Amino acid sequence: MIVPIHTAVPGRVRARVSGLEGNPEQARRLAAGLAVHPAIVAVSANAATGTVLVRFEPGVPLPEILAAIDGGRAAAPRASWQSLAPDQAVRRLDSDGEAGLSRAEARRRLLHAGPNRLPIPRRRAFAAILRGQLASLPVAVLSASALLSLLTGGAFEGLAILTVVGVNALIGAGSESQAEHMIARLESRRRPLAIVRRDGRRLTVAAEEVVPGDLLELSPGLTVAADARLLRADALLADESVLTGESLPVVKDPAARVAATAPLAEQTTLVWRGTLIAGGSGMAAVVATGRHTEIGRLQALIGDVARPQTPLQRRLDGLGRRLVLGSGAVALLMVALGVLRGQSLGPLLKAAAALAVAAIPEGLPTVATLALAVAVDKLERRGVLVRRLEAVEGLGTVATVFFDKTGTLTLNRMAVAAVSADGAAARDRLWTVAALCSDAGLQPDGAGGWTLEGSSTECALLRAALDHRIDVAALRSARPRLSERYRDDRRQSMATVHADGGERRFVAVKGSPAEVLAACNALWSGEGAMPLGDAARAAIAADNEALAARGLRVLGFACGEDAEGPLTWLGLVGLSDPLRPGVAAFVAGLHRSGVETVMLTGDQAATAQAVARELGLIEGEGMPVADAGEVERLDAESLATLAARTRVFARILPGHKLKVVQAYRRGGRVVAMVGDGINDGPALKAADIGVTMGRQGSRAARDLSDVVLEEDDLDGLLAAIAEGRAATANIRKAVEFLLATNLSESLAMVAATALGLGQPLGPTQLLWINLVTDVLPGIALVREPVDPATLRVPASDGPFLDPPTAGRLVREGAVLAAGPLAAYAWGRRRGAATASTLAASTIVGGQMLHALAVRPRRRAGGEGNPWFAAAI
Repeated sequence: MIVPIHTAVPGRVRARVSGLEGNPEQARRLAAGLAVHPAIVAVSANAATGTVLVRFEPGVPLPEILAAIDGGRAAAPRASWQSLAPDQAVRRLDSDGEAGLSRAEARRRLLHAGPNRLPIPRRRAFAAILRGQLASLPVAVLSASALLSLLTGGAFEGLAILTVVGVNALIGAGSESQAEHMIARLESRRRPLAIVRRDGRRLTVAAEEVVPGDLLELSPGLTVAADARLLRADALLADESVLTGESLPVVKDPAARVAATAPLAEQTTLVWRGTLIAGGSGMAAVVATGRHTEIGRLQALIGDVARPQTPLQRRLDGLGRRLVLGSGAVALLMVALGVLRGQSLGPLLKAAAALAVAAIPEGLPTVATLALAVAVDKLERRGVLVRRLEAVEGLGTVATVFFDKTGTLTLNRMAVAAVSADGAAARDRLWTVAALCSDAGLQPDGAGGWTLEGSSTECALLRAALDHRIDVAALRSARPRLSERYRDDRRQSMATVHADGGERRFVAVKGSPAEVLAACNALWSGEGAMPLGDAARAAIAADNEALAARGLRVLGFACGEDAEGPLTWLGLVGLSDPLRPGVAAFVAGLHRSGVETVMLTGDQAATAQAVARELGLIEGEGMPVADAGEVERLDAESLATLAARTRVFARILPGHKLKVVQAYRRGGRVVAMVGDGINDGPALKAADIGVTMGRQGSRAARDLSDVVLEEDDLDGLLAAIAEGRAATANIRKAVEFLLATNLSESLAMVAATALGLGQPLGPTQLLWINLVTDVLPGIALVREPVDPATLRVPASDGPFLDPPTAGRLVREGAVLAAGPLAAYAWGRRRGAATASTLAASTIVGGQMLHALAVRPRRRAGGEGNPWFAAAI
């Protein structure tokens, strides 16, 4: 039975569904079944209450939706692709496991299945944001005061209170709408791509054009475009944290035996839309696109979820609630005392309402949202894109910044600077391996040369091979690649296997000199392959140390006939990667700001140490360089101790970066991670603030980051930290101003009542003061520009009302209250209206002087704040 509960709102129905209560699986199936209905926008099925909430297109008849709910109860779970064999999955998809779909068939399926696009969450309408601004305890108290004024004959006062409530809500809603618009503008810049195989050819297409049956090629750094069944995989690792919450990548295996009922985290034969390929390679057949993917189902379950408040906003809301409760208690006490002393109830209630109005700082939520939105807007104009408002707070409290070296501190423009090989024959063979063991591509440039595409390191090696007169195109054609084994968390080398005529195989290997050398039992010299003895190993190790001490990135090269058998050593190549201009000054600026810096690199210790000295990260020999071995064997507590003694970690793999970042966070420090590649992904996500490069950074890294440096300008990070600190300091200053001024009004009202002087300020005057004298300077204070001194003072994340601050605010409020109280007492000799006018004028003047006093002092020639001048 389907029983409609609420149908008053067009396009929205809540219904009770029999059999749903206490049945989470039925709730999941119901939501999944309804999510694919073309007229249904969002679904939320609740097993705890036994109800379902459905949002649908307003023009659709309600009986049609109720029928869909009834039919959705019996919705079958999706096909168990995880338990099908790869060839079975391909046959069911009516595709080809080698050539993929034809282009014509892909176009036909796109028309039938629709674009591979998730339903775009509707931006909250301005009216909805406005309703959210009105749904708060302070607004409820003000509304109650307005109602009380209307009931006791104060129609003008009641309407004035409601006007203030409306104006404040409009200001807050405008600020929040501006923030949401900026975030939506950032999201609209993302246009993901996918690599598919169609008609047997490798194509790059927009992710929206992927259809069921397409073959997806998977490689490190790619975001999976759709849910897909693995057909082939080589050491494939997928970061599925977006779906499962697991921080470590998952090993994928197309041949694994997975039960049809296995939970998502154990379905190792599938890859999911929105997850990241962290290592290895593979091929997968698309089984679901768009809203039918797992992440699409989750989005349908989520429906309209409001953006969570930032920690700062939660602290402000908590402060507002405490102030409301405190003012309410004082107002009740004043009414009780007045009744005991024989005063009439009507005037007492109006005085209590006025006191409640005076005590509530209506601008608290507004100043927080506006300050963060202003900071985001300033940074965007500087080329620093901040995805989340709360990231501004995190930037202001960052204590440690981690840097990936290559592509972040350096330009990632590698060039071969040195080669160490035993003779011309070894060099020839080394450059042959460099040309084959590479994913870099080359295309004729039309002028007799070549255009190279790929990573900076591989392009540098390929360019050197071309300079060494290696015909790369002919070589790759003569020795086609059969398979590859990429660098991953278990090894620091890449190997490719090539056909070498008939049944013979040629294995090309490059990577960590120590790891490659350990796999060798022979040395290629002018006389061919020779046994590799201890003396030769020691000489190679010494050459490696000498190249690394020059700050070069060193790779070892070897070849063989069996990927699992012993190899023949060929030589070393040292590559230079110049530091970004001004990066040493940038690091020094962070240190002056009290922010410590840590470098994480895959280079060996000697290279890392040379670069760290050049950057000013370490001085002399006193600070050790930690390596991956230490990180691997230490527990969390020991690693935290090690982290306090070093600023450089060498030979670090993605899992190690994650472990180091987590160790720092356990120590209570707010950390930022700056990286540019998929290997930085786990650490970017684990850090409080993830930062990546906009130009050279990989798409996967940008997707995981909170902050994107659009022009790869690291100084933008220093500006972002300054803006974060300034925003927090400005909010604190504005809040303290609001609290002191509102307290002065409350103290003046309570003191006058206690002294039997009546009410120095009427509700209308109090509302005018709160709206104009309090809120406008408060809003202007959060627009204060960054003071150069800001970077020398870390932002505080402590409570707004600690004992010293509370004591100071009480003193300031008392001083501000004394003037209007004295003016009111003196003016009573000329009549109540004159006295009240004097009190209002005096408190306005005092609060304007107080606004000038609390504003941060500016140095001569510093940036001004025209908003503040206009507010005064």
